[in-house]
Amino acid sequence: MNNKKNSSKKVLSILLILIGFGVVYSIYTNRIPYELPQESTDPNKLYNQTAMATIFAPTQYPPTITLNWANANPTLLRINLTISGLELVANADDLENLICTPYIDPDEPVSLTLNYREAQIPSLPGDPIEITYEYSMDAGGYESLALSLDLTIGPCGPYFDESNVTPYPTDLIANYHLTFSVPVE
Repeated sequence: MNNKKNSSKKVLSILLILIGFGVVYSIYTNRIPYELPQESTDPNKLYNQTAMATIFAPTQYPPTITLNWANANPTLLRINLTISGLELVANADDLENLICTPYIDPDEPVSLTLNYREAQIPSLPGDPIEITYEYSMDAGGYESLALSLDLTIGPCGPYFDESNVTPYPTDLIANYHLTFSVPVE
C-alpha cells in the first residue's frame, strides 16, 4: 500500500513540476519582445478594398469598385481602381460621361488637383475597367493622409452641370464610398 501511495505522490510531483515549467515557459515567452510585421513600403501598396455602394438604378448585380492600390509623395497622389460589372462603357465618351471624377476629401488641409486619368476600355462587355487617377498636391510635412473618396457612376461632366445640354442617356447608377490611409513617402 505504501508503494501505491509513493507512486501516486511521484506522479503528482512530476505533474506539478511539468505544470510549473509550463507556467514559467509561458511567462518567459510572453515577456520576450517581438517585432510586429512591417507594412510594405512598396510604392503601389495593395489595398484590395471594395467600396461601400449606394445603388440608385434597379439592377440585380450593380457594378463593384475596388481600390487596388494608392501611393503618395509630398507632391503627387496616385489611386488605382477597378470597376467590375459595368457593361455600359464601350468607348472613351462613355467612360468620360458615366464614371465621374472622384471627390476626395483628405483629413489634412491639402488641396488636390487632378492631373490626369488613365483608363483602359475593356475589349469585351463585362470585363473590368481599371482606372488610375493622379493628383498634384502639397503634402509636405505629413507622414500619411487619411482619405475619403466618393465616386459616382451615372451621368456626370457637363451633362450634370448645364441645364441646356441634352442629358446623357443613362440614369444615376450608384455612388461609392471608400475610406483609407496613404503614407506620404
